[in-house]
Amino acid sequence: MKKDGFEPDAAAYNIMTRSLCIAGRGDLALEFYKEMIEKGITFGLRTYKMLLDCTAKTEEVDVVQSIADDMVRICEVSEHDAFGYFLKSFCVPGKIREDLELIRRV
Repeated sequence: MKKDGFEPDAAAYNIMTRSLCIAGRGDLALEFYKEMIEKGITFGLRTYKMLLDCTAKTEEVDVVQSIADDMVRICEVSEHDAFGYFLKSFCVPGKIREDLELIRRV
């Protein structure tokens, strides 16, 4: 898109980010997310939840925490709800230890 002279809008970024998450490409979805934040483009709660789930698979807790913090700030989600989504994203097979560690941090 960019090389053809078109700048993606919020809808295009949203679609690309969600598609990458569905495809299991959290690394690329995270790149699009960072680009959106830099440009001041935001998306809704549903995409944030998907991004949390997707990036939790990378096992980078700090990155997932940063996304949850953005969710609170940008989507005006309560910290309690964001923390719930954050923990839920790690509740996939093999991630229970991460959940327990996060609970101990709080």
